[in-house]
Amino acid sequence: MIYTNQNNLPESVVNAIGQPRKPVPERYSATDISNPPLQRYLKEKHWDELTQDVSDMIWMLFGNAMHYVLEKGSPDNAFAEEKLVMNYKGITLSGITDLWHNKVISDYKTTSVYSFLLGDKPEWTVQLNIYRMLYYVVLGMETDKLQIHAILRDWQKSKTFKDANYPKIAFHSVDIPIIDPTPHIDYWLDDIKNPHPCTAEERWERETTWAVMKGTNKTATKVCKTEAEANLYVETFGQNYKVVKRQGEAIRCKTYCVVSQFCEHNPYRELEAA
Repeated sequence: MIYTNQNNLPESVVNAIGQPRKPVPERYSATDISNPPLQRYLKEKHWDELTQDVSDMIWMLFGNAMHYVLEKGSPDNAFAEEKLVMNYKGITLSGITDLWHNKVISDYKTTSVYSFLLGDKPEWTVQLNIYRMLYYVVLGMETDKLQIHAILRDWQKSKTFKDANYPKIAFHSVDIPIIDPTPHIDYWLDDIKNPHPCTAEERWERETTWAVMKGTNKTATKVCKTEAEANLYVETFGQNYKVVKRQGEAIRCKTYCVVSQFCEHNPYRELEAA
């Protein structure tokens, strides 16, 4: 991977973030397997051609610092930042857990308020249940509960007074369901040999909607899934209303996928090349 510093960040910041590690075939982490198989496949295939600027990894620095501080504050009888490795059907499966304590696995995330409002991410469920399996297979330790502790990096206190659904503090804990992760792992390992296009869920796809807007208001009166439905509301509400199309997006493809330039299924590929 070609690592750049186009915005001239200080050397200390660049060193603290560190460079991405080259993927090793047949060696996968819990994080790898919680992400799309196509993404990992393209990383291996195009690693030497990929480019990433250190400025795109600033939040990784924040996350690393948070994990370091929380490790120092973990209970005396806890397992913090424990690296576990096992053989799974001929491949090496690994994971580094934030905390195991009293049969509870806790993982800390820095995320946006918007991401929090969307609800739990499926990849969190896969990741934490792989950790649970690793603890049992490698150390013989059982886990009864899985938790995500999310720090909301863009939380604003002023918005708590305006929106009843807005989180009241910049910290939120979520219980993750316990599942058997092996069907997902088996599917992922089989698919990476000839990966399919990412699903809408894997692309973090936001569907196209039609907003019914009143006058110059910035907040929609009604958000509809079809234009026809929105037009009916406008007819009902009166002439001061209009319909505004909110174009859907594949958020991961557009902004967060490091291999998007090499993905033939990326809907924004032509725009990136222009």
